[in-house]
Amino acid sequence: MLISLDLPLNLYRIMQEQLRNIIKFSQGTKIEVNLLVENKKLLMKVADNGVGFNPDTVKDGIGLTNIRRPAELFYGKVNIDSSPGNGCKVTVDIPLQAGA
Repeated sequence: MLISLDLPLNLYRIMQEQLRNIIKFSQGTKIEVNLLVENKKLLMKVADNGVGFNPDTVKDGIGLTNIRRPAELFYGKVNIDSSPGNGCKVTVDIPLQAGA
């Protein structure tokens, strides 16, 4: 399995942006970061126990764009699971085979 040298840097940037969002907005006390390879996919999850938000009412600002754009460079998907009072979990799913 060959991984582009750009992938680790872009994963770092995604995580950095979400950690910045957590510190700035969440008021949380715990952050959990998971990174694993499963079924030829790289999965990164960044979760917090903060105040949460309704993803449907948040505009795609620079923060969310800075998470989605690097994932899309690698044909990845970003899922944001959050609701008021229930923290936030950002999951990035990147296939590890070309064009998958």
